[in-house]
Order: sequence, then structure tokens, then C-alpha cells
Amino acid sequence: MSSLARTVLVVLAVLGLTASLAAVAQADTIYVGWRSSPTNRVASYDVGTGATLLDPLNDPLLKVQTQGLAISPLDGLLYAILSDNKTIRKFDPLTGQDKGVFATTAGTTRPIAIDSNGYLYAGLGYSTSKEARSIAKYAPDGTLVNATWGSPPIIGSTYYFANDLEIRDGKLYGSSGYGVVYWDLSTGGDPTSVLFTNNSPGVDGIAFGPDGTLYTGHCDDKAESPNARSVRMTAPPYTTLGPRILSLDYTGNYINDVDYWAGKVYAAGNKYVYRYDGQNWDQFLTGSPTATGTSGHMAFMIPEPSTLALLAGGLLGLLCYAWRKRR
Repeated sequence: MSSLARTVLVVLAVLGLTASLAAVAQADTIYVGWRSSPTNRVASYDVGTGATLLDPLNDPLLKVQTQGLAISPLDGLLYAILSDNKTIRKFDPLTGQDKGVFATTAGTTRPIAIDSNGYLYAGLGYSTSKEARSIAKYAPDGTLVNATWGSPPIIGSTYYFANDLEIRDGKLYGSSGYGVVYWDLSTGGDPTSVLFTNNSPGVDGIAFGPDGTLYTGHCDDKAESPNARSVRMTAPPYTTLGPRILSLDYTGNYINDVDYWAGKVYAAGNKYVYRYDGQNWDQFLTGSPTATGTSGHMAFMIPEPSTLALLAGGLLGLLCYAWRKRR
């Protein structure tokens, strides 16, 4: 083996090991946008231990109330809707460094979601018209593809804006006062009904387990005060809203965003992020125990595709080096 070839393989191996460490670090991070007056901010935590990583993230732009957070599977950056409710900016998820404006929507934007190709979907909600409550679609470079890509669900003459968005199996799922609907990622257009609740209760956060179980968060469960803020669990085919698995008193509590990650359900409130292991809930993260604002939003970090490619290259280099050495 030549000296040059040996050097190349060693460099690949080192890069692979570095990428492996980076991937592990990124995969274990949860980002929370605490909408908790007077301490609005975005913070990051270790998913395994709950330890604080950055609180708040360093950039002053993230020391505000956010309407939504998302991690892009394409570039690995953190996307956040800032306090003007229509500017979407990009940030380095490990440092909080501002990476610039991605796009500015037509008006108040609530949730965002990003597909594996880097296209971003934004749930609008700046007036009562159909256009103003649609799902807008943006290209990976921030160019507007279609301001009314997805039509909002409607009951009677009322259009319902999306409270949360979730991508699963080629579909974009959205929650609202209507219940839960989906749009086909390849076409958009009119939504397909999944779970109709007719605002009794409306659905705020949504998440799916690997078996298709639907977890929904509710800020107003249309019930007595002890059950007003809740998380419910509904099995396929979602014909009827399932039972509550978390209930909070109406006064001073909120539940909005819900996510499923590594076998556990997470529910973001204004005071805590609650975590469910299938049997019990705990107050996993504390934002502001005396908060009076509305609830938070979450995003979970996944390894960037470029990081995984680098890792694969490094491992291949190690294997080649070992094989050549044995010869």
C-alpha cells in the first residue's frame, strides 16, 4: 500500500469517527420554544438525561416567543418562526448562530414542517379566508412554491387553520378545530379527513407512534376543569377520539405540541415538557413553573444526511485499511 493511499484511508477513518460523534450528539437533542411569559426563549436539552445544553440558545433572535420549530432533514438546521409570526429564520442547532432569513410568509404562521427533500410547509392563520388559512409550500432555497398548496379543512362556512403539522408516509398531517386531516405531499390540494372532532375538542398537537397510534394534544378538552388540558391516544382507524392519557387542570396550564421520539410521547406545555413511557408521565423538562403564557413547541434533532454520508465513508476507509493491512 502506498503512503498516499494509507494517508487517505486514515483521513477518512478520522472523519468518520468525528461524524459518528456528531451524529450521536445531534440525535440526542430536543429543542423547546418556551412560550412562557416573561421568559420566552428557545432552549436545547439532552433527550436522554434532560440536562440543559443551551438555555437560551445564544442568538438574541431566539430569546423571543416562537410559533413553531422544525429541524430540516436536508441541511440539519433549526428553523424557527420568530416573534413577528411570519419570519422564518435558520439557525445552527448546536450553537444557535443565525444563518439568515429563510422566508417571510404572507401573515401569521403557526406550525411548520420540512420534508426529506427540504421543502417547508407553513400553516397560515392570519385571517378567516380560505387563502389565509391554507398551507403554503416553500422550496429548499426559500422560494415560494405555492401560497395555497394545501386547502384548509372546513366545517359549514368556517375554515380552520392548522395548529400542528406532522409528516408521515408521504403525507402531511395537520391538526385543527376540525380534528385531524392530511394532504398528499405529491399533490396538496383539498385535505382528507382522518379524525373529525368538530371542535369538541379541537386538536392542537399531533404525533404518531410506529404502530400508527395517534397522540393528540388539547388545550380545551370541552370538559370539566381537571381534564381541560389533555393528551389523548387513538388507535387506527381513528373513527372516535380515544381516551385521555394525560389530564391537567384548566387554570394556568396549557398543552399544545405533541411529539413521539424513541419510544416515548412528549407533550409541551407552558410550564413543563411532559414525557410518557407507555405507563407513566413525568415532568421531563421545566421551563417556567410560574408561567402564565401559552404552551411551547418542540423539535428533535436527527443526524444530517451529509453527516451520515461522511460516517459511511469513514467506516469504509477503516475496513479498506484493515483489509489491506492483513494482506
